[in-house]
Amino acid sequence: EIGDGAPWDPLGFSKLYDRNFDFNNVMVYPHVQWLRESELKHGRVCMLAFVGMIVQSACQIPGLPQEPNWSKTLETMLFESGQVGQLSLIQVAIFTMFAEGRFYPEDAWIGQMKREPGDLGFDPLKWSKRPG
Repeated sequence: EIGDGAPWDPLGFSKLYDRNFDFNNVMVYPHVQWLRESELKHGRVCMLAFVGMIVQSACQIPGLPQEPNWSKTLETMLFESGQVGQLSLIQVAIFTMFAEGRFYPEDAWIGQMKREPGDLGFDPLKWSKRPG
């Protein structure tokens, strides 16, 4: 947001919600709340993926397939490592399903989400600036 409280939106995406329903009353465009939530979530996932690429090129977990080249890791896990690599990928997929289900932005598409976009309630170091 810029000084006057309006969102910085040079292309006008925040105004799409005002023209949201098509002829049979089906919602077409998401609310700005949903766009902010998805942008923050995808940005966090990308940052974690980048850190994972850098760390796994320097150190690997003993017992799992060793592949320091990040571009060949998925191929090694699926085809060359046998059941250990495949079970590791299944574990990651199950964790992702639980995380997505727990923090799903229910009413963000219509702008009635009960929390601020990006606020998942996880702050173990108490860095948020909430009063009280």
